[in-house]
Amino acid sequence: MKKHMVKLMLISGSLLFFSLPSFSQASFGVKAGVTFTSLQLTYKNGDKATGATVIPGFNAGVTAEFPVWQNIYVQPGLMYTTKGGKLTGDADYWFWGDETDDGDYLKLNARYIELPLNVIYKYPLGKGKAIGGLGPYVAYGIGGSWRDNYKGDITKGKLTFDKRFSNIPGDGEPFVYGKKLDIGINVLLGYELTNHLSATINGSFGLRNLTPLASDENATDAKEKNIGGSISIGYRF
Repeated sequence: MKKHMVKLMLISGSLLFFSLPSFSQASFGVKAGVTFTSLQLTYKNGDKATGATVIPGFNAGVTAEFPVWQNIYVQPGLMYTTKGGKLTGDADYWFWGDETDDGDYLKLNARYIELPLNVIYKYPLGKGKAIGGLGPYVAYGIGGSWRDNYKGDITKGKLTFDKRFSNIPGDGEPFVYGKKLDIGINVLLGYELTNHLSATINGSFGLRNLTPLASDENATDAKEKNIGGSISIGYRF
């Protein structure tokens, strides 16, 4: 918990540092869109588990924008977002440890509160401005749901977050998605149609290994990371 708090304080401090000189010029807005996410599962030898596919979701939240220098801005936000993926084959086996047949799958829908802090550049283009940027994010898992199809039998339940594995759940029981805290990088491209309205395409790449510890508290052989993208519409007041 202390490590988590330190990381959040560093982000807040960076935001304060950038925002103080230009707070009077700051603008605030809302942002929402559709997400497309999956999981990157990598074994200790570097091989990636196949069968992790993209699922749709959504994000929504509030943003701020602070001018820094000429066409450069700092854009923090507070977002509710979904992550996860649909797992078949090796990816399904990675979680369950059972052989799977065609049609078997495990679907994980995780919910996060996310704090992005992007540095963006705006370039005048046509009647608007082209937008490009990148920056870190910190996300905190708050829940979700899982659904499994194994040989035609459907089981489902709620997702939970923990630093340790739990037993394979039965119907209605919680399933451990991974560690609560996710850290990664955002990359975005878009276009600002007017001074208020914009559209962006985001890529999101998790950097932290979310794989929980085994029951003996030793690290497992695999690495689990969130990956995905989104298409969003933003409006600044």
